[in-house]
Amino acid sequence: MISKHIYKKQGIELNYYEITNSLQPLVLIHAQGVDATSFKNVWGRLSEKYHVYSIDCYGHGESLHNAEQYNVEDIGNAIIRFDCGHGIHIEKPKEFTECLIQLRAMNFI
Repeated sequence: MISKHIYKKQGIELNYYEITNSLQPLVLIHAQGVDATSFKNVWGRLSEKYHVYSIDCYGHGESLHNAEQYNVEDIGNAIIRFDCGHGIHIEKPKEFTECLIQLRAMNFI
């Protein structure tokens, strides 16, 4: 079953959808110009193998709309804090944020 939540902690505000089960977590991060629901056609199939989190990045969907935070560093840090708040471990958070910055530079996000 899909549930919708707002994560408000540590100065961040992220809307997300979750399919709860006891499987390994999978965090879905949408592309520019869409929101977390862009994955809704695959949530069901993914939930057969993963505990699914689908996040609205800043400025999208129902997450924080503050233009000062519409940058890859703030979005990356918010996702890292979201993950840690849900017990999800990102092995190398600095490299994760740098990867987002590189993808943004190439217009992938």
